[in-house]
Amino acid sequence: MQESGAKANGDASAVPNSSSDSYPFEIRDSSLWLGEELTRRDDWLVQLDPDQINAISKAQARVAAEKPPNREHTLDLTDILQPLSDCLQRIQDRLEQGSGATWVRGFPLTDCTTTEAAAVF
Repeated sequence: MQESGAKANGDASAVPNSSSDSYPFEIRDSSLWLGEELTRRDDWLVQLDPDQINAISKAQARVAAEKPPNREHTLDLTDILQPLSDCLQRIQDRLEQGSGATWVRGFPLTDCTTTEAAAVF
C-alpha cells in the first residue's frame, strides 16, 4: 500500500481525499479528465505546420498514383513523411504519458479519398 503523498504511477500523485491518512486516495494525473475539462486544455492539440501538411499531401498523391491499389504490398512512405517524425514522436508521448488523447489539426483531407487518407494515416 502507498503512504499518503506518495507517487502513484508516473507523474500522478496520490493524495488522501480527507484529513485522515485512510484510503481512498484522490489520484491526479493529466491522463484523468472529463470531456468538458479536456476542451479547456491545449496539451492534447497538435497543429501541423506547412511542411508537415505538404508531406502528407505528397504521400496522398503517391497513394493516389497507385491505381489500382496493390493490396499485396504496402507503400513505403517513410522518406516522404520524414517531416512528421518529431511530431509523431510527441504525439506518441502525449498518448502514452499525457492526456491519452490527441487532436491533430491541419491534416489535409479535402482533396483525397477515404482510402488515401487511411493509407497515409
